[in-house]
Amino acid sequence: MPSTSVPTPRPKTPRSLVGIRPRVVSKKSYTKGLFIADIAHAPENACGVWPAFWSVGPNWPNSGEIDIFEGVNSAKANTMTLHTGSGCTFKQGDCKGNQGCGTNATDTKSFGAGFNAIGGGSYAMEWTSQAIKVWFFPRTSGMPQDVASGNPDPSTWSAPQVEFSGSGCDIDSHFKNHQLVFNTAFCGDWAGKVWSQSATCSKLAPTCEEYVANNPAAFKNAYWLINSVKVFKQGGAANQTSYPTKRGGLIKSRHFRN
Repeated sequence: MPSTSVPTPRPKTPRSLVGIRPRVVSKKSYTKGLFIADIAHAPENACGVWPAFWSVGPNWPNSGEIDIFEGVNSAKANTMTLHTGSGCTFKQGDCKGNQGCGTNATDTKSFGAGFNAIGGGSYAMEWTSQAIKVWFFPRTSGMPQDVASGNPDPSTWSAPQVEFSGSGCDIDSHFKNHQLVFNTAFCGDWAGKVWSQSATCSKLAPTCEEYVANNPAAFKNAYWLINSVKVFKQGGAANQTSYPTKRGGLIKSRHFRN
């Protein structure tokens, strides 16, 4: 599905430094590769909820942040955003700092209730020296056979939801040593900050924090079911490391063709 470039409101403090819970973080750090997450259920698009699957390096934002799956409140489609230090620009905009450079998907199956209604799907992020790309493969259609077989070849896939590439950014100097993160925040500096801008959410309570505190039952679907996260490295020997999730999935590191 086509995507539209948009500026994305961001936290005033890096998420890598604030105490958001619940959160699952990989023990291992990665620089470049192909990352494929098979997600059966993600927190639904409810007022006050801010779920994300992302990667981030040390000394934020100078080692970069890649937001693969993210949205807040009643958003109906996925948002994909990069954050870096100074000097990194793509056609999506200047990626510096909190604002970053972002793109909104248009496919309502890519996030929230629409995503969960089809049993979720897989998100793939390819990170090379030339580009950072994100694909979404719905559970019910569009899954490449090479992904299902464990031998992915991104060069044979359809166009990604977003591609960050071009001469305006030296990817190797702006993105390095990333840990993978799944987290669910309630309110926070994004979902809370834009609360008053949502006609749906603002009529529920004066503030996001007040609504969340008084309506715990509204968040019964704010949970993750992750089948697996697989990491494929270009060339090199295969290896794998355990990565506990609700369904006992693993991060598996292998090589891929490109």
